Amino acid sequence: MGTVAGSRYGGPVDIQRFLTRAAPRPDAVTMARDHLANERTFLSWVRTALGFVGFGLLVAELVDTEGVQAEVLGLCLILLGAVIAVSSTARFLRVAERLDKNEYQASTISPVVVGVSTVIVAIVGLIFAIT
Repeated sequence: MGTVAGSRYGGPVDIQRFLTRAAPRPDAVTMARDHLANERTFLSWVRTALGFVGFGLLVAELVDTEGVQAEVLGLCLILLGAVIAVSSTARFLRVAERLDKNEYQASTISPVVVGVSTVIVAIVGLIFAIT
């Protein structure tokens, strides 16, 4: 078994790969794409963390009429942003290591935690706005 010229990517088609059930070994382009996707995801989490920190500062410092309630809500938002920043950094490093070892499995816990936290903050903010 060999290769046949003319794959849609311009290189030879590996017939052996199509006839066996062995998992394909990642090439340099695929690994680079995966690492770049991991980096984009990390930067997205950093933007989310900065958004929470910025909004927390806005609430804590610029809302003078509500006193302690605004400070507590602002502090909670800042702490949530810090937790997101730390957990996203740990996730980035963990995923990069697993990608290098070719043993990555997707995890959905981080988006769920951030989603639930956002809903909780929205509810607290709504209660804060009503009272």
